Amino acid sequence: MAFWLVTPARAENLWEAYSFARARDPLVTQARAQLEAERARWTQATAALLPRAGLEGGVNRTAQHSSGFGPESTTYYTGSSASVTLRQPLLNGQRWANLDSARTGVRAAEAGLLAAEQDLILRVAQAYFGILKAAADERVARGEVARLEKALAQAQAFREVGAGEIIAVKEAQARLDLARAALVSAESERHIAQEALYRLTRQPIASIHDLGPLTPEGPSPARLEPWLDSASRHQPLLRQAREHWTAARQRVTASRRGYWPSVDLSGGYYYSKGGYIASLQNQQWLVGLNVSMPLYDRAIVGQLRQAQAEADQVRARLDDLDDQIHQNTTTAFRRLQDSVARWQAVRVGREVGTRSTIDLLNAGQDLTRAQRDHNLALYEHVTARLQLKAAAGVLDEADVRSINGLLRAPGAAQTR
Repeated sequence: MAFWLVTPARAENLWEAYSFARARDPLVTQARAQLEAERARWTQATAALLPRAGLEGGVNRTAQHSSGFGPESTTYYTGSSASVTLRQPLLNGQRWANLDSARTGVRAAEAGLLAAEQDLILRVAQAYFGILKAAADERVARGEVARLEKALAQAQAFREVGAGEIIAVKEAQARLDLARAALVSAESERHIAQEALYRLTRQPIASIHDLGPLTPEGPSPARLEPWLDSASRHQPLLRQAREHWTAARQRVTASRRGYWPSVDLSGGYYYSKGGYIASLQNQQWLVGLNVSMPLYDRAIVGQLRQAQAEADQVRARLDDLDDQIHQNTTTAFRRLQDSVARWQAVRVGREVGTRSTIDLLNAGQDLTRAQRDHNLALYEHVTARLQLKAAAGVLDEADVRSINGLLRAPGAAQTR
């Protein structure tokens, strides 16, 4: 973890962390490159339906040797030629189907880029609040160690004056050992969480802004059906899969059209000069229709079978993803509802406080557990908001700014 030590430290908020990650995330970069590739494929498919013009020319030096009829002779002559050709497809079913498939590929890539961007928002938020939770748990662990050190010292003092028992000293020592081990684990978790965010941003983060005053908010609307409907219409992964299914069917259509005739309009101009008769010049203008149609081609049969099998495969993936998106949206909706309930339960528990008077050790243990439950409920509630929007396909940068508005710089007043 040397990069946390040698690089100047600065506090960051969620939006800054997301901005750093957005500029370099490899998955988003891949999605952008895929979109550019699909746009290039669409350009090529469009070009296949446009006129094609060509220019060709050359100069030839020929040596002609004659024998067997009269005296042997070798004649040298120079010839030159030039031509301009133009070809315009008039009827080509496969190329039109390929154009439709390429246009669908662009829409699929656009949905893929949106999915990658939404996934990045989630990954950054989870890493960011993972650090906050880990740091909060580490503070709780340090407080637990300090409390148990005092409890052990008190138990030893009572034992020395004859007012305590050895079992109390041993119990306090055992719990202190466990607390110190828990502290080491908490420190490790914080470092792991910091590493997760660093891998996304490649920026040193010594301290980050924590949540300020927060009011728990359940799903809005509070019914599951609107969220499922939104996921069906807007979820980018689902939209991408549907476009892939459409493109697969278009490839089947293109394969079937391999049996169709193709008609091209062609024209050109040809000019030549020289040759065996040096003064000879030749000019030709050509205009015509070219028709071609396969009569027997086993490759077309194989291409059609392959396209149909691939379409069946894409359809099966689409059905599976549709079920998965439905389940993910339902789960995210329930988790956000549950996070509000757990937040309220933890808050009530903190307000009431522990009333256990069995002994100091158990009372302190209950307090530590309550503090950890509070940290878990706090940060999971915020990420649950984002997870539901991501499942419904409506997560965007405005949500990052909204959550970022809940943060407070280190040292600012924190009232939750």
